[in-house]
Amino acid sequence: MHWLVSLLLILITVEGFAQKAAMEEEPKVEIALNKNKRVKVTGYGFLQINPTGVDDEGTAFLDLGGGVLFDGRYFVGMRISNMAGTITREVAGIPDLTLGASYAGFQFNYFHKPHKLVHPMVGASVAWGTVGWQQNLQLFNNEIFVQDVFLYTVDGGVELNLAEYIRLTVTGGYRWMENLDIQGLNDDAFNNFFIGLGIKMGKF
Repeated sequence: MHWLVSLLLILITVEGFAQKAAMEEEPKVEIALNKNKRVKVTGYGFLQINPTGVDDEGTAFLDLGGGVLFDGRYFVGMRISNMAGTITREVAGIPDLTLGASYAGFQFNYFHKPHKLVHPMVGASVAWGTVGWQQNLQLFNNEIFVQDVFLYTVDGGVELNLAEYIRLTVTGGYRWMENLDIQGLNDDAFNNFFIGLGIKMGKF
């Protein structure tokens, strides 16, 4: 009789350890499955023109960049931008000076349901560069006329899947500038809305 009781106790104990082990193993399987999930990594390059205003005058910036796309939705890359339009003024008694601006930095984007023909997107960038008055396409080497700046943008819009490796974008956003204080211009001259018209080529 004693051996039967002992056997029952052993079976109950083993069953208890088995249930506990099963409960502990279940999350480990989920973690393993999550670890085995692969992230799709692709990339693309882009060209974009941004009509905008600077100090109440119409102009545009031309952007060129590229980077890495994760799961088709999250983009991290670099961009360079140059003022494409011409703003000419007399500054400090010097006639016919043109305004130049160029900067480079990081670009971040999120695309919602990118598999659809037309889908929404949002983005942001942070950059640094130079703004200044120039003569004969040469910047003055003087902080009164030229200064290093920081630039931030946010935007949103839609993207069109034109072909397997080509997409078009139409966006609208706002630009902030910091540290600009040269002859005749400050940050407020560049703080403005802009429109973005772009084309992308790559593996999406």
